[in-house]
Amino acid sequence: MCGDVTRRLREATFQALIARRRTGQGAWIDLAQRETMAQMIGPAFAAASLRGEAPVHRGNRHPRFAPQGVYACAGQDQWVAISARDDGEWRALAQAIGAGELAGLALAERRARHDELDRKIETWSRRFLPREAAEALQRAGVCAGAVVDCSAIHQDPQLAARGAWVELPHPKSKTWKQPASAWRLVEANPRLRRHAPLFGEHNREILCGLLGHPERELAELEAAGIIGDAPIGAREG
Repeated sequence: MCGDVTRRLREATFQALIARRRTGQGAWIDLAQRETMAQMIGPAFAAASLRGEAPVHRGNRHPRFAPQGVYACAGQDQWVAISARDDGEWRALAQAIGAGELAGLALAERRARHDELDRKIETWSRRFLPREAAEALQRAGVCAGAVVDCSAIHQDPQLAARGAWVELPHPKSKTWKQPASAWRLVEANPRLRRHAPLFGEHNREILCGLLGHPERELAELEAAGIIGDAPIGAREG
């Protein structure tokens, strides 16, 4: 899962945990499988359309590169992603993990022995934190990156250097890092300027200002429950 699907699932999980803490009752999260699948199935559709290929289950492996995978590191649920994209990168990876005797394996051999190589890589990676492992392999010329979880992603130095986050004050919650615009153009550099609108925040501005309704009609709509500044029946938790 990625993008909006991940964010929606994370938000729903947090809300369910808060509700459980306050009420003692669990929650059922309904996430459409189709939405999740649509985020990641594009390459399979393209391969089937262009070359008539049927998709296969590869997990974290690659149809051409080997070895490739996500490997456990020191700590709980900590991982590093590694991919040897050619013979040179494999030689560098083999030397870095202390398996120099395997550095001469050709691609076909690496594919055939992928399980064995995965075990050797993970024996090495478990000695390090994800960023330590990734940076060591990057220095050796290997394609590698730390798998960053939700609690650590806001402190990721690469994302920070690229200005991936923006902090916006919010009148009803603490300041939180929000994703900045992914688009950087020579002609424009769009950026977030304010927090998301509060419930009913712009009722008066739109109804009385833009549409020209008198103030008394606004009060009547509020009294009738047609508009308001909070959802009907809303409560904390």
